[in-house]
Amino acid sequence: MFTDNLIAALILAALLLLVFRQSLERTKNWGQDNIGYAFSGLGVLFVIFICVLFWGRQEGSAPANLNDVVRTGLLGLGGLGALYGLVIANKRQRAFEKQVKTGQSQLFNDMLGRGAALLAEEKVATRCTGIRVLRNLAQGTHYQWQVRLILEILYDHLSSYGRIAYETNPQGKTVPKPAKDRDSRLDVELVAETIMLYADKAGFYEEDVKDIGFYELDFRGLSFKYLLCEVPGFRWRSVLASDADFSAAWVDNVDFHVCDFTYSGFYEAHLNGAEFTACNLTSTQFNNSELSFGKFSDCTLKHTRFLNAIMDQVRFYSNEPLEYIKFVGAKLRGGYLTDIEFVNCIFTSADLTLADFTASHLTHGIIQREQVNTIIYDENAPPRNLPDELIAPEDRAYIVGEDGKRRFVKSDKPWSEQLIDG
Repeated sequence: MFTDNLIAALILAALLLLVFRQSLERTKNWGQDNIGYAFSGLGVLFVIFICVLFWGRQEGSAPANLNDVVRTGLLGLGGLGALYGLVIANKRQRAFEKQVKTGQSQLFNDMLGRGAALLAEEKVATRCTGIRVLRNLAQGTHYQWQVRLILEILYDHLSSYGRIAYETNPQGKTVPKPAKDRDSRLDVELVAETIMLYADKAGFYEEDVKDIGFYELDFRGLSFKYLLCEVPGFRWRSVLASDADFSAAWVDNVDFHVCDFTYSGFYEAHLNGAEFTACNLTSTQFNNSELSFGKFSDCTLKHTRFLNAIMDQVRFYSNEPLEYIKFVGAKLRGGYLTDIEFVNCIFTSADLTLADFTASHLTHGIIQREQVNTIIYDENAPPRNLPDELIAPEDRAYIVGEDGKRRFVKSDKPWSEQLIDG
């Protein structure tokens, strides 16, 4: 029996040496970690073999049969082969993924370099081609840092080609130079669109990115139709954008500060929650736009048009008169139009339900009796100078409670003492 076991041991030892040799040859190109796997597997198999070989020497049991030893050894070798196959397959998969990632990185770098190089060309059309290359690159990548890198390159381009140029006029004042024609600045238009479109994907809404926006740029006469920005609080500071077209733009919650939008058009634009502070909005068109929850603070509003605009709970703050504004057909439900002097403003067919006109003046304007019957005001400061000797109904007055909320005064109307600020 010992002779049989010895023969079995020699046979398995030879097989182990063969497997070990193959393992070394296959793993030398894959790194040292697979050699460790091979040694571990061989060690396990060897332990199994020894246990089987000497099983028969245990007290009370029969010696191990040669066939049993060989069968067990072969099964162990089969298990080792399967394990080794899995290890090699995993290693190759990782190498393939690394290869793909390296190829993608190389392609990104090549495209980035190509786009950036085109931005420096003299011809506008060529620069626009470079911008489109970078724009497509931003669209295709899933890495935030790559999108941010692209937008930083485009910001540099805006600094070079979109800044406001100044000159000294005959009176000795520093004023912006006349705007160039749109065709010569199409790259500026395309860059601005791209930055606003991918600012969200670049993570510019996060707290670690401060003051994201446009500063002291010249967008006069440019077209931003269908402009899209999904970054809350994206800032426009001291931007010249007169005669610009923002039709159907979707720029909710954007913050416009000290910008010039004279004669610009925001037709059918989405501006919900947008804030305009100290902006020049003379003859600006907001027809059929959405401005709910928006805010206009200390803006120049003259000949501005809000025809059929949706302006629920919009807020107006101004120390200067607002003149010749047309709110025809606008929805100003729940709006705040307090302590403002409206001069020659037209509210025909506007929905003024719960619009607050506390202490406001409507000098020489047009507002209908049925509209006045839907507004609200502080009982201590009713609206004045209503046209056609109209008087605000006493039952539309409210008081402010200790909780800071407005409530209708007591009257014989169904809304008597009802809470306005739910």
